[in-house]
Amino acid sequence: MIFLLLLIGVIHNDPGIAPYPLEPAKVPASYAVFTAYVKNCKGCSGTMANGKEAIGSWVAADPSWKFGACLEYLYQKKWHRVRVGDRGGDIHGKHRFDILVASKREAIQFGKRKLQYRRCK
Repeated sequence: MIFLLLLIGVIHNDPGIAPYPLEPAKVPASYAVFTAYVKNCKGCSGTMANGKEAIGSWVAADPSWKFGACLEYLYQKKWHRVRVGDRGGDIHGKHRFDILVASKREAIQFGKRKLQYRRCK
């Protein structure tokens, strides 16, 4: 069965990765705590720990996750695909993530959430 990705609006301002419709999980899902951050915060350089500029669909994760690892999280009935590209001072444990977002307002609106996530195939 073929699923078409609908580019109906890209979260995190990345033209290459879009949320896609909910589909049956092919990989077992777990739950984790998610928060959001912006690249232009006080004391931030705009460069992630992996050396890349903080633009697009990235997430900060514990060092137990390798840079470039792919994961998907379920938010507003859509799976969102991100890659691990940063570390965070408050990110401890395998089930804690900080999502890169475009604005401080978006980060505040997102808040702190317990969401379902899974590794990408």
